[in-house]
Amino acid sequence: MYLFTRTHIRLLSSNRGMALMLVVVFVAMSTMIAGISMSMSVNEIKNVQHVVDSTAALYLAEAGIQRALYEVNQLDKAHNLPTADYAIEGFKLDAVGEVGDNFLGDNAIDVMIKPEAASFIVESSALVRSATKTIFVTISKENAGPSIFDYVYFMNNLGTFYGNGILARGDIRSNGPFYFDENPTVNGEIYASGEIDTDDGDIRGTASYEQDGEFPYQHPFSTELPMPNLSDLTKYEEMALANNASISVGGTVIVDGVFGDDGDECGNIILIGTVQNPIEVYGPVVIRGDVIVKGKIMGHGTIYSGRNIYVADNTTYKNSPGTALPNEEAMDTWYENNMDEDIICYAARENIILGDYTSTTGGEWTADTVLFNKGDEDVGEDGIPGTDDDYENDGEFQAEYEDLDGDGIMDDNYGWSDVQTSVPITEFAYCPEDIEGFGDIATNDIGSIEGVLFTNHAIAGEVKNLTVFGALLAKDEAICYDNSLNLFYDLRLHSRFMTTNADWFIQLGLPSDQVWRITEWRE
Repeated sequence: MYLFTRTHIRLLSSNRGMALMLVVVFVAMSTMIAGISMSMSVNEIKNVQHVVDSTAALYLAEAGIQRALYEVNQLDKAHNLPTADYAIEGFKLDAVGEVGDNFLGDNAIDVMIKPEAASFIVESSALVRSATKTIFVTISKENAGPSIFDYVYFMNNLGTFYGNGILARGDIRSNGPFYFDENPTVNGEIYASGEIDTDDGDIRGTASYEQDGEFPYQHPFSTELPMPNLSDLTKYEEMALANNASISVGGTVIVDGVFGDDGDECGNIILIGTVQNPIEVYGPVVIRGDVIVKGKIMGHGTIYSGRNIYVADNTTYKNSPGTALPNEEAMDTWYENNMDEDIICYAARENIILGDYTSTTGGEWTADTVLFNKGDEDVGEDGIPGTDDDYENDGEFQAEYEDLDGDGIMDDNYGWSDVQTSVPITEFAYCPEDIEGFGDIATNDIGSIEGVLFTNHAIAGEVKNLTVFGALLAKDEAICYDNSLNLFYDLRLHSRFMTTNADWFIQLGLPSDQVWRITEWRE
């Protein structure tokens, strides 16, 4: 039991009053701190939202620049470059084709193209909520250089990746739209002179990376890159003879510069290499007819064909650098370590055919079901089929726009005559004695190709699980695969390493044509 005196009671009352005062002060301070925190949070949210909106607006403004480049290139092709201010009004990323992944709601991009001497000043502006970004660039005509070889897959037409078994390790590009379906993988960047349709995001890999509603590794409506053509092999024959180029097998020279220029040479040849006796290619060699190739190959050079090149089976380097694609920091070192390893280009004036088109070995050759729907050059002013633009399907040949291979002839869709060898295989030079038909030398079960495949017409064929180390460059592509198609880029092809001799092994007479490019940039 405790005895409370009056003094105790006064002290207790005083303490209660002080405690109440402290509580009031604490509540007031807490309320003030909470208010300050809430205000700071609101401001922080606003700041973060503004940063997000500014980034989105920047991406949209950059898209406007790409659209301006595309527009100027198209107007230049039509000889109709603007002489006064040229506005692209109400441009939205979802306004072309079907609404896909590359859009940010209904945000419009304002683009103005202003002529200035031999160049254009482009102003591209975008507004996302309260954030505005404006980009000013100067675009001028410059030499295109060898940049078509910067891509593991380059189509001078539309590009298509259909199937989840496709893997591209490297950048890919088309001088038209690029279509994707069934979840292919692209570990690189995608460039297209038209829309990029990923079927509502149906794509995997780094190219599918999304940031603030945009896809920074996808570049629709990029400027077109001109592709050199092989319509005239005369200059390559001159190059072959001047460079003492050759093909040897087992130490025996079987092609001395040009094959088919002598009366006793048929112009068609079979090249088969083994580990012990690989095909050895040095310099630019010209075969005037068809070429059938398979097996081990070595050297630095290009095999030009006056007609088709048939990759009949596995065709790989004897001294390969492997399929590694180093990161940015290691590229120069990797190049220095591997620049002397084997590197071969197969350049066909007509088509490159993979596998056994007779369907007698390794399964059925079904590539014709895709190939025979391609090739028609009555494609109109934009050079791309299926766009219903001026002159498309009018039955007349506007060579200025529609001569995609530069041969002066309006081509129709491909057919069997484009696929089959020009003469029976038994009439080819160096045909093995036990060979009676094409199926005796070819298979539809090709697993590996190392090299650069280049043609102004089609790369077509049948494979099952194919890995390509190098690059595919063509007007049309019709490769049918059963399980997987892996495209691994050979970094040695990249223009960053072609400073002194841009076509040191691919003597293609790279385009002297000029394209419109960004030469100055500021925000």
